[in-house]
Amino acid sequence: PGNLLLVEARLCDLPPAASARDKVVERALEISLGRLRNNAASLTVDDASAALWLQRRLPATTPIDDLDSAVEALVNEIELWRDLL
Repeated sequence: PGNLLLVEARLCDLPPAASARDKVVERALEISLGRLRNNAASLTVDDASAALWLQRRLPATTPIDDLDSAVEALVNEIELWRDLL
């Protein structure tokens, strides 16, 4: 979208079997709901790549130091998510 930066990272691949995929997505949604209040990263499900992604949108005018902080926070979130999934 215009005037925004999108910082995203592939969290994990989804299993090919529908039942296993549903379990992973359900667990991810539970985690996501619990983290909404305190976290700027959003969970996305990409059917085309069969993967879960974490992403964060920032204004295109975000200073480089704030962008560095946002990337660092996203990396920390990924570690947490991978432990929880």
